[in-house]
Amino acid sequence: MKVSVFFASSGRAEMFNKALLSLYDTTQRYVYDLDVVAAIDADPKAWDFASEFGVRCWYSSVRRGALQAWNDALSMTNGNILVPAGDDQLFHDGWLEYALESHKNILDGYGVVGMNDLAYDGNKQLATMFLFDRKYCKEVMGGVFAPPVYKYYNVDSEWNEKAKSLGRFYWDERSIVEHLHSAHGKRPIDEHDLNRQESKWMEIDNRIFEERKANNFPIMWHSII
Repeated sequence: MKVSVFFASSGRAEMFNKALLSLYDTTQRYVYDLDVVAAIDADPKAWDFASEFGVRCWYSSVRRGALQAWNDALSMTNGNILVPAGDDQLFHDGWLEYALESHKNILDGYGVVGMNDLAYDGNKQLATMFLFDRKYCKEVMGGVFAPPVYKYYNVDSEWNEKAKSLGRFYWDERSIVEHLHSAHGKRPIDEHDLNRQESKWMEIDNRIFEERKANNFPIMWHSII
C-alpha cells in the first residue's frame, strides 16, 4: 500500500520544514511506501527545504491560492491512501498506524478517518485533519480534495459532513496531527490569516456550504485523479 501525503505551502518555510521533519520522524522506522508531494507558492526557501527531503514539488512563482495548490498537489499523488497536509501542523508518533488501522478495520478500507488536531472533537465538532482512500475521493468527492466552489474555508466541513451522512467517517482520537493554528494561540497571526479576514471569506464560504448542504453537495467539477 502506498500512502501519499500532499502539502500546500506558501510563506511559512520554517513551519513547513518542521512539518516535514515531524512527518519523516514519525514514519521512517516503519515499513511504508511513502509518497510526499507539495505545491509551493512563491516561496523559494520552502522549495529548498522540500528538495532536501526529496519531496516532489509543483512550484509556482505566483500565488495560486491554498485550495488550488492542494488540488494541484493531489493531482501529483500516486498512493491509494491520501493525506492532505498543511504547513502549520505537526505529526505525532503513531498517527499513521492508528489512522490506517481504523480505515481498514472500522471503515473496511473505504471512507474518511478524522485525526486528532488537539483542538476539536471530530465527532461532536469537526476533524480538520483526516485521511481517506483514492476510491472514496473519486466516487464521493468527485476526484478533488478542495471543492473549487470555496474561497478557502469549509473544505473540511464538506468532507466531514458528507462522510458522516454516508456512515463513512470515523474519528480516531489516537491519531494526532496537531494543527498549529493562530485561532488556538499556537502561532502568530500572519498575512494569510489577515487577508482571509479582510476578504470576509469565512462569511462567503459559510453561505456556500449551507447552500451546498441543502442540495446534497452536488459535484460540479471534473476529477483530477
